[in-house]
Amino acid sequence: MTIYKTKDVITNINEKTVKIGNIGVNFYTEDKQTASIRIYINWNKQPVNLTTTNFKPKLDLFLQDGSIFIDEPLKLVNPEVGLVQYDIRDNVIKHAGTVNCKLFLESQDESVHVANFAFNIVDSGIEDAVQKEISVNLVEDTVKRIMSQDLTVLLDNGFKTELTTDLQTYLSNNNEQFQGPQGIQGIQGEQGIQGPKGDKGDTGATGPQGPKGEQGPKGDQGLQGVKGDTGATGQTGAQGPVGATGPIGPTGPQGPPGKDGRDGVNGKDGEKGEPFKYTDFTTEQLNNLKGPKGDPFKYTDFTQSQLDALKGPKGDVNISDTGWIPLTLLNNIQNSTQPNFSFGQVTSYRIVTIGTIKSVTVRGAITNVSGFNGTLSKLPMEIIGNNIPVFSVRVSTLSKNILIFPTNDGSLRYYASTSMSTDDIVQFSGTWYI
Repeated sequence: MTIYKTKDVITNINEKTVKIGNIGVNFYTEDKQTASIRIYINWNKQPVNLTTTNFKPKLDLFLQDGSIFIDEPLKLVNPEVGLVQYDIRDNVIKHAGTVNCKLFLESQDESVHVANFAFNIVDSGIEDAVQKEISVNLVEDTVKRIMSQDLTVLLDNGFKTELTTDLQTYLSNNNEQFQGPQGIQGIQGEQGIQGPKGDKGDTGATGPQGPKGEQGPKGDQGLQGVKGDTGATGQTGAQGPVGATGPIGPTGPQGPPGKDGRDGVNGKDGEKGEPFKYTDFTTEQLNNLKGPKGDPFKYTDFTQSQLDALKGPKGDVNISDTGWIPLTLLNNIQNSTQPNFSFGQVTSYRIVTIGTIKSVTVRGAITNVSGFNGTLSKLPMEIIGNNIPVFSVRVSTLSKNILIFPTNDGSLRYYASTSMSTDDIVQFSGTWYI
């Protein structure tokens, strides 16, 4: 099994930019034969079918250490959708640093700059430093052969001058490839006589006009122009025909009642009728008044629970009454002395026992109550039952409502809908069973 490191790059040919930037991948100098980049070639976001065009993809690499690799080999993975793959060769992967890539589409006569992008090669740290390399599609053997043979006798003076200049430029830019080991420095010779200036070459003929290119994509819509001046007001048109009658609108509100009319003259009293008697009923009416005849109720018709309910208590019944026991008021609340809002006693409670049933009653009439809620008093815990009702309450200010009831901890609490005044008088009472 082979393990590959692959990065996908999506390009888009357009008139705005070819820059993609760093594609965000780090290969290592030891990723030999396992690192590749898959490139999707699009034109205006649509795949380029490389099987229906004369264009061929061309990839040039410019490395951080100055190495140059021109026209690197590309695989056509799926040419119908513009997918090609570049497998990074060993002589490229060994150069650590940033790799700037230029992708072109070229035909015999035309070329398109597709994209510029970059990726990183990180030093794995197990190799010595490598030298800069330049790999271009030049026939170097031919260049060396021209240098070693005196072929200038076959060329005219103008071409000899141009060829000499081109060779000097190429050798100056690529002297590392043709430089041998440094020899022993020789004796400086005498300066030669400057040669005559060569004649200016003739201007070449204008080449034929190229074929018309395909129509480019539609450009973006331009900015909206400045709003023009408002035109003159036109003449008023002739009045149109009368429209059809619209639907009837909703009924309006009822008008005020009219004045009462005058009472009419009372009619004459009719003759007094005869009273209705039993004999006035028809047989059918009498039959409708009759219900079905029921059976007489017997002792055996009683249920056991009905019989038990009819029985009185067996034996003597224990009855006791504690009388009214005063309660201590809290939070500066005082007993009212107003006759209309007083039970004649202070706030107190009473326990009445009949057999096994105990009833508890709490009553009071108080004043100096303030705020929305608070505690009136504390009740003994032994009289707190499970089903304590909300007390019956009357307030001297009719617009105010207040709830009073005991809580599980024995507190006798109040809750008012509006803030209470110290002048308000509150009368309350409540009864429950324990």
